[in-house]
Amino acid sequence: MIKVTTDEITLGCKADSRAEALLIAANALINRGLVKPNFAQALLNREDETSTWVGGGVAMPHAARKNIDTVIETGYHFLQFPDGIKWERGRVAFLVVVIAAKLNEHLDVLSGIAELLSDEMQASLLSSCKTEDEFISLLE
Repeated sequence: MIKVTTDEITLGCKADSRAEALLIAANALINRGLVKPNFAQALLNREDETSTWVGGGVAMPHAARKNIDTVIETGYHFLQFPDGIKWERGRVAFLVVVIAAKLNEHLDVLSGIAELLSDEMQASLLSSCKTEDEFISLLE
């Protein structure tokens, strides 16, 4: 089970495009020292290859395996976009969970986060939280 802390949450994000949202997400991990600066380009490249939209207003961007060298340490970050971001073909993301993983660790992280967000109503509530503590309490 994944335990989320306030350091792993950014509320109230705004972006005009999916690309801008991906840069914000990458910067969250860069600022925490989990990834190298070129991780941002790796996210953009991955999204061009295959969408990381998972449904219910949630996207889980991550770099492709070929860009594993951009990852310093495995981690994730939850970013709330209350106004939504057009992700693809009419789909709107309100919650973006960016994942950085070394080797095969991304499968464990992805499944742990998917378990946390398995309820579409919960994802909707997370998109309107006003505080990190409220966000965490909804995940528990």
